[in-house]
Amino acid sequence: MEEEKKVCHECIGEEYVKSYIKSNGKRNGGCSYCLRSRKSLPYGDIAKMMHKVFESYYEPNFEPELYWDTPRGEDASSVIHRELQTDDEFLVADIYGFLENKYNPVRLDEFEKYNEEYNYVKVDFYSDALDLAWNKMLESLKSEARYFNQGVKIFLDDLFSDIDSYKTKGSSSALKEIELNTIFYRARVFDSIDEVEVALKRPELEFGPPPSKIARAGRMNASGIPVFYGAASAEVAIAEVRPAVGSYVIVAPFEALQKLRVLDISSLELISHEKGSKFNPDSIKRLEKSSFLRTLSKILTIPVPGKNVEKEYLITQAVSEYLSISEHELDGITFNSTQISKASNRSIDRYNIVLFKKSSSVRNADDARCEYKVEMHENIEEDFYVFNPTIRKIEYADKKGKIPVLTIRRATYHPGDMLKLNVDGMSFFKVEGVVFEVKENKVNLGEPIIVKDDGLDLDIHL
Repeated sequence: MEEEKKVCHECIGEEYVKSYIKSNGKRNGGCSYCLRSRKSLPYGDIAKMMHKVFESYYEPNFEPELYWDTPRGEDASSVIHRELQTDDEFLVADIYGFLENKYNPVRLDEFEKYNEEYNYVKVDFYSDALDLAWNKMLESLKSEARYFNQGVKIFLDDLFSDIDSYKTKGSSSALKEIELNTIFYRARVFDSIDEVEVALKRPELEFGPPPSKIARAGRMNASGIPVFYGAASAEVAIAEVRPAVGSYVIVAPFEALQKLRVLDISSLELISHEKGSKFNPDSIKRLEKSSFLRTLSKILTIPVPGKNVEKEYLITQAVSEYLSISEHELDGITFNSTQISKASNRSIDRYNIVLFKKSSSVRNADDARCEYKVEMHENIEEDFYVFNPTIRKIEYADKKGKIPVLTIRRATYHPGDMLKLNVDGMSFFKVEGVVFEVKENKVNLGEPIIVKDDGLDLDIHL
C-alpha cells in the first residue's frame, strides 16, 4: 500500500533530513525507492516536513513576467526536488501527491495550496506568531497587570535570552561596549533666565537623572524610576527635548567613568537572515525571531503622538525595565534618534543613550557642598553689562583659610560613580527658530464624479 512506502537517508541529500531519518528511522522493510535495507521513515513524515517549508518560505505566484506569460518561480515538484536534494522522481511525485491530498481543501471554491499549474517563489520569513504574542503582551500591560506580569516576563525571556548569538550584516553583535571617557550630551529646557541661574548653582544634580521622587515617566522609564537620557552629540540632545521658540536650553556633557555595556536597539534592524536547514524547527524559530527583531527597533523608537503617550510607552518601559535586570548585565540601551534626518547633517552622531538607574550615578550629584556662584552678565563698564553666563566653584575653607581639597574629594568621589559632568563644557542656547524637514505630497484634483439627479431634493453646500 502507498501509505507503507518508506524512504531511506541515502535517497535524500538534504543534511538535516538525512540525519533525521538516521536518528529516527527503522530497518523494517527497508527503502521503497532504492530497495536497500537501510534505516527508513514513512515518506509521509518527510512530506509533512516539506509542507512546513512551503508554509514558511514559499508562496504561489500568479503574476506573469513582464515579457513572458509564465509567472516567475518554480512548480512544486521542482521545489521539492531542490530542497530535499533528491533525484528520485517517484519519491518527488509521492510527496507532491501527499501534499495535495492532505493540505488542499475539500471544497472546490476554496483556495488550493498545491496545484500543478502554480509557480512558487521564495518570500521573506514572517514573524506572525511573535507579532501576535507581542500584541497580546501589550494588551496585557494596558488592561491587566502593569507590574509582576508573568506573561510579559515569559515573552521577553524567550525574545532576549540568546540575543548575543544574533549577528548583524557586519558580523557584529547588538550587544556593544562603550569605551571609558566617551562623552554624552544631556539637554534641559528652561522658560526663563532665572530658572537657568538656579539650575547652574548645582549642575551635577540639576542636569543628571532626577531624584526618584520627582522622576517623571518617559519612553524608557516608569514614573519614579530615574534613568539617564543622553545623546551622542549636542545637536541630537537639543532636538530630542524639542524646545519651543523663545525658550533656553543648557547642554551638559557627561563623561563615562567606566566602560558601559549596552544593547544597540537600532542595530537589530541589521540582523542577518539566519542560516540553517529549512527543515530544522530550531532554524525556523530563529528565523522567526530574527525577522521580528529586525522590526523591533522601529516599534521601540518610533515617535508616539497624541494624548495617550503614557499608555503607549508601557511596552517600551516594560522592555527597558526587563533589560535593566537581565542576565546580560546591561548598563543601558542605545538607539538612533528619530528627531534628526540622516540627510540633515551627515557628520554628527545620531544615537541616543539611556542608562539604567543602577548605571547613571553622577559624581558629586549628592554632595550639598558642590555649589557654584552664577553670574549671567558681565560688567564691562559702569552700568554696561553683556550676557556672559559664568559659574565659579565655591570652595569652603577652614578657620585658617585653608581648603582641605583631599578631604572634600574623598568624601564626594565614589567608586561606583558612572558619569562625571564636565562643568567647563556646558553650553547655553537661546532658541530663536525651528526649521522642520518635511516630505510633501500634493493633493491631486481628479476629474469630477457625475451623479445622476433622480429628482430628489439635494442640499447643496458651497
